[in-house]
Amino acid sequence: MLSVIGVGREDDLLMDIPAALRARARPELPPACTELELQRLFAAWAAENRPAGSMLSLLGAGAYDHAIPSVVGQLIGRSEFYTAYTPYQAEMSQGLLQAIYEYQTMICELTAMDVANASVYDGASALAEAALMAAAQVIGNDTTITIAGQSGNFQLNVMLPVIAYNLLESIGLLANALRALADHAIAGFSVNEERIAAALDRNPILVTALNPVIGYEKGAEIARRAYAEGRPILDVAAEMTDLPRAELARLLDPRDLTRGGIKGGGSGGG
Repeated sequence: MLSVIGVGREDDLLMDIPAALRARARPELPPACTELELQRLFAAWAAENRPAGSMLSLLGAGAYDHAIPSVVGQLIGRSEFYTAYTPYQAEMSQGLLQAIYEYQTMICELTAMDVANASVYDGASALAEAALMAAAQVIGNDTTITIAGQSGNFQLNVMLPVIAYNLLESIGLLANALRALADHAIAGFSVNEERIAAALDRNPILVTALNPVIGYEKGAEIARRAYAEGRPILDVAAEMTDLPRAELARLLDPRDLTRGGIKGGGSGGG
């Protein structure tokens, strides 16, 4: 081994240590002892120091020693008082984390991949994480393609192979990720349309559609009041302007707003 690393003898390994600091003789180790004897030996060595508990400590910004009854530890450890550090800690404590690691190892062995995705969440969340990783890789591929596309010299681009490679990989990643996400995650979603509609009606951003009609200042007043009172923009605007409710509903139609353009004109409102 010494010859492999280019050293003639063991002492050469210590050449960087000053000679005055090197041990002149090998330490005399005591004979083997039992675990109990070893604990007592370490405790005796530790007793030569002054433990922090035996001195006044001003560290901790007000967190100092307190007398805590032993029953406190028993109480807070009960299931009705003790909560998991994370929502999935209880699942991992039942062997889920070990199962995930075994799954990743098995998949890598079967597919010869370097890594395999798994999650401490349910399957749909794991699939979403996989889709995000695919998206991150595609972003990297796009950067490579952009740089390679700028590398043409004298009407000759020698980086076409890397462009083709990254483009084909991105197409495959996106196709597989989106198909899997749609079939195994999004397809099972149930949309609470009433909740979405209620949140949309209270979104202050809707006021921007009224700005060309009532002005920015009046629009800001409506947005502030609607947000403070937790009410729909349409109801507040009907109270603070003289525009008919039907006209306000037309101006604030979210579907119409997605088509772009400026609706209304002039100024109005009171």
